[in-house]
Amino acid sequence: MSLKNIVIHNVRNIKHSSIDLSPTINLIYGKNASGKSSFLEAIYILGRAKSFRTTRVNQVINYQSDDLTVYAEVNQEGLFNRSIGIRKKAKETEVKISGLKIKSLSELASLLPIQFIHPGSQQLFEGGPSGRRQFIDWGVFHVEHQFLIDWRNYRRALSQRNALLRSGEIVSIASWNREVAYFGQSISQFRKEYLHQLEVAFIDIAKNFFGFNEYKLTYKPGWDEKIGLQKTLESGLDSDRRAGFTQHGPHRADFSILLDGYLAQNHLSRGQLKLLVLALNFAQAGIMANAADNPGCVLIDDLSSELDKEVRQFVFDYLKTIKSQIFITATERTAFSSLSGLDYKTFHVEQGCINNA
Repeated sequence: MSLKNIVIHNVRNIKHSSIDLSPTINLIYGKNASGKSSFLEAIYILGRAKSFRTTRVNQVINYQSDDLTVYAEVNQEGLFNRSIGIRKKAKETEVKISGLKIKSLSELASLLPIQFIHPGSQQLFEGGPSGRRQFIDWGVFHVEHQFLIDWRNYRRALSQRNALLRSGEIVSIASWNREVAYFGQSISQFRKEYLHQLEVAFIDIAKNFFGFNEYKLTYKPGWDEKIGLQKTLESGLDSDRRAGFTQHGPHRADFSILLDGYLAQNHLSRGQLKLLVLALNFAQAGIMANAADNPGCVLIDDLSSELDKEVRQFVFDYLKTIKSQIFITATERTAFSSLSGLDYKTFHVEQGCINNA
């Protein structure tokens, strides 16, 4: 699936823009604060119904308007005249697929998978485990449909168990221990299987950036697997009651990358961490493209930031091989000079106006 065109209204400084897109690579250049990132933000909103910059919708809506809209026609094999539209106000979001309101945002995420790579991507490893869990789960969601069902059941059971812990009424907690353990172990297994795929794809890319002998993705499930989750919940009941919440389970999971046995975030510079996350994102995009007929879009904000010419050349060469629709921004058109041998479109952004270049 790819976007044929996109119509943007009132996304930051983009008051109105309607453009036809390349199904392969779209290059966007312009000065800082011209609206390049806002262009990517509009696509991100179209696929995830939220901004990648802020949770405050008012900051995204143009100051002269009360709402924003993003609309796109899509190319999808076997389907005709399909479209996605989203309208956001301060406290209201309306999403339509081919004119019909959707019941769940998971429908939107399945139709338009969005991969976003930005200059601060190294925060994936500089920040806490929550972001890394989201990274894994986003990938699993797009290759294993049962995962979302089990994840929702787990969250429901976890919420019930936590409510009992806070109330002190734990007579029925044994049944919720079983529910949490059953769905928690299922989630963990999905994650481990996915991380194995990700590791293989990641190593194939990362070895082009780094000279390490060993690359390894390690997963910590959030409990001692030798004991098992249900026994961990039972033995930790008193501690959980004092804390007021469940302290073990896949909601406490994490993953890390070891390079020759050393934690990546303790061994690499910030620029190298960005390359590491770039390799992870490319690996994830490749898995998705191979696992489904809908590889979605990859958004890369400020590709040239801290990347030398040789690395940029590899990135462009790699982008030619994946099926995703690509959107890349840079401040100068010359940043794309290494890209050749592929059909693409170039756009210039100035003061919120997007034009073919």
